[in-house]
Amino acid sequence: MTLTSTGRVGIGTSSPVCPLHVAGTNATYSIGAGGSTTAYLYQVAGGTYSNLGLGPYSATLSAFFSGSILVKTGVYAESDRRRKIDINPINITLEHYDKLNPVSYRYKEEDNFKLGLIAQDAMQVSKELISIFPNENMHVEDPNVDLEGFQYTLDYGSLSALNAAAIKLLIAEIKDLKNRLANTEKQ
Repeated sequence: MTLTSTGRVGIGTSSPVCPLHVAGTNATYSIGAGGSTTAYLYQVAGGTYSNLGLGPYSATLSAFFSGSILVKTGVYAESDRRRKIDINPINITLEHYDKLNPVSYRYKEEDNFKLGLIAQDAMQVSKELISIFPNENMHVEDPNVDLEGFQYTLDYGSLSALNAAAIKLLIAEIKDLKNRLANTEKQ
């Protein structure tokens, strides 16, 4: 075990790169604190890096995971009315909603197909669905929408609220059509 003059502790390494650095035979773990509210875990195994960063990652993102996340029971978002202000109904038309284009796609570095939406397309329907995060590897492909050094993300949780709004519109339309049909049959 090593204790450096700067207070870093190394277990299995004589040159720790963060406050606590543990090196083993199967993987190397480093745990560091980058301020009072930030902690990172980096894993190196067979030359493959994975990382976990917890809050705040950026001004609007508390954690970043560069892969799938498996959750046994669910992921929950705070939604209590008592925590919210400026609550307004979603104003959307079915014609507006019809602009969403569900697609299948592959990420450039993966083989498996995914189902979803393209953020640049979805922001034409609702800008509230989209967030922008710094990513130095992102370059402009479409100068009309892309930003150099930033990537778009899509909030699928907010998309469920749009889905509910569209379903309500469809229910109202079905009720109206049923009423019209009933009135036509009476004549």
